[in-house]
Amino acid sequence: MNVLETLEKEINLALENVFDQKFEHLELAPTRKEFQGELTLLVFPLLKKIAAKPEEIGQRIGEFLLKGDYVSDFNVVKGFLNLSLKDDFLCKGLFGNVQNKDFGKSAPNQKVAMVEYSSPNTNKPLHLGHVRNNLLGYSVSKILDAAGYKVIKAQVINDRGIHICKSMVAWQKFAQGETPETQNRKGDHFVGDYYVAFDQAYKKEIDQLVEQKVDLETAKQTAPILLDAKEMLVKWEAQDPEVIALWETMNSWVYKGFEKTYQKLGVDFDLYQYESKTYLLGKDIVQNGLEKGVFYSKPDGSVWCDLTEFGLDENLKKLGYDFWDQMEHLSYGMVDLPTGKMKSREGTVVDADDLMEQMYQTAKEISKELGKIQDFSEEQKEEVFWKVGLGALKYYILKVDPKKRILFDPQQSVDFSGNTGPFILYTYARINSLFSALESDDFSQMDVSVEISDTEKQLLVQLFLYPEIIQKAAQAKSPAQIANYLYDLVKSYNGFYQNYPILKLEDQNLKKFRLMLSKMSAQVIESALDLFGIQTTERM
Repeated sequence: MNVLETLEKEINLALENVFDQKFEHLELAPTRKEFQGELTLLVFPLLKKIAAKPEEIGQRIGEFLLKGDYVSDFNVVKGFLNLSLKDDFLCKGLFGNVQNKDFGKSAPNQKVAMVEYSSPNTNKPLHLGHVRNNLLGYSVSKILDAAGYKVIKAQVINDRGIHICKSMVAWQKFAQGETPETQNRKGDHFVGDYYVAFDQAYKKEIDQLVEQKVDLETAKQTAPILLDAKEMLVKWEAQDPEVIALWETMNSWVYKGFEKTYQKLGVDFDLYQYESKTYLLGKDIVQNGLEKGVFYSKPDGSVWCDLTEFGLDENLKKLGYDFWDQMEHLSYGMVDLPTGKMKSREGTVVDADDLMEQMYQTAKEISKELGKIQDFSEEQKEEVFWKVGLGALKYYILKVDPKKRILFDPQQSVDFSGNTGPFILYTYARINSLFSALESDDFSQMDVSVEISDTEKQLLVQLFLYPEIIQKAAQAKSPAQIANYLYDLVKSYNGFYQNYPILKLEDQNLKKFRLMLSKMSAQVIESALDLFGIQTTERM
């Protein structure tokens, strides 16, 4: 039984009987702590169809609900109808969902969504900015899937252009036949080294030209190594066999490196597209835009589109594509570190692989200091270190609204208290420790007439709101909404755990209820973490 859906149907029944109106969606939220009740109906949206004062509408709905099986009391505060729910109604909802591993997820809704993320250049390894991109794209994909969409996870790989040729030219000039295998170096790192080497050589040549009295701008455009890269790009576009062979070889090195990073980060893709196979189509589209007057050329040959009166998402509409309004750009802010910004060409980026290793090491050090895993085998410890480290990284990044800039502090992210991944993972492990002491967690014989406290009611309502939270996060394309919900849920559970005995209870029916409440809390925590790509651990 879905408690919120059942209650919404009952409220709509009240609206039909009392006001001869029905609403497709009603706004329900947890009741504020200063008021009596567990769920609050927002009355103001009903004024669109009902010509009455909010207080009158709330009062008449509440009176109707008291006659039914779900509401025990109510109070109206201005435009808010606060509802106290019957214990047996909440218990039945718990009993009906505690073993439901898919609780919160919606049935397929026939909608399809393609989420495109990562989309790196093949001239350097992934860095911290790519990590945020990948985590956001993957999490949004998981959330949309849970909301009922058929999701296609895609990436468009930027595998052509002058930046790729820079790495290729540098390898030709400086590598002396070296390969990732001969240097025992991960392929994307190996190619990235030559991108940095190109920039270093380029700057030296500029300095040399300036010393020869060439003005700076001319020096930047005529440095020999840059001219070599431009010539290589022309040869690539002409499908020169030697250039194409080198390009394919170096890209293959990078792809192998990327795949290792994606596997460790825990993200994947259903569809790969390559710029090298689509750029000619893009040229045709640009030419079409120029002919229609949608685009215009500047003196330097670059092509522009003036979107100031529309916003950045209107481009396809101006070109006449009828699917323009089905596309959305999920923008996100930069990721900074306490040490400052990152620059790829200068080799000062925070490498994604190095970052994940650092998170593992940080989790290892803190876990050892806390002494929580002393009885673990070495294999178990390694598993926990990686899960905690990557969980800390993912949660820290995804809990922030995508549009906001992040200052990422690895040490802070692995704190075992506060709004962090490890704190949530530890709560999950704490709940599972309850069941390790039981011979069975069979709840089939529970009596649903148990009397429950206000704290337990509020926790139950938070759990029952989970499906609605997923839908809202899917609509907003924001994992941060899941994180906010999850942190509040974990705080509520810990408050319950610390103040209400469970295993030592003599009342076996109440004990079963509290174990069920704990079990469902663990299931929702695990499900929500999975939407972030975070794996749980049953012991910490």
